[in-house]
Amino acid sequence: MKRFDVLVSTMLGIVLIFSLLLLSRIPSTLTRDELSGEWRGSFKRSTIVLQISSDGKCILRVGNNLGDEIDQFTGTCRIDGSKRPYEFSINNIDETLYPLYSLMLPLNKQTIQMTEFSSKWRLRALSFNTDNTILLNKLVN
Repeated sequence: MKRFDVLVSTMLGIVLIFSLLLLSRIPSTLTRDELSGEWRGSFKRSTIVLQISSDGKCILRVGNNLGDEIDQFTGTCRIDGSKRPYEFSINNIDETLYPLYSLMLPLNKQTIQMTEFSSKWRLRALSFNTDNTILLNKLVN
């Protein structure tokens, strides 16, 4: 019985240390400064360009791959870093009467993934899958 107690204590200690190591690698917050710049990708035969400035302004451009039509949304970015994936929204959009909502998850310093944008917070995607994920790469100047 004593041997079993030692084994259980050792296993719990290993699990605790492993959990702390994993949690220490997750950034606690994500700032606009880290995201500032121009991000490009494609989604459902459209080109997506997201420009984020360090003062909180952002511009989302959605255009078809033929270059014929471009929709532009200019507003204020908001990032809620309290949970992962991060909640991302564009508020006070000049071109619409409603904000846009998405989830954001940085994969590395040059790549982020976002879910498809929604005009309603309750209808936004709650997880990433192959049908709703936009991969954006940061353009380096």
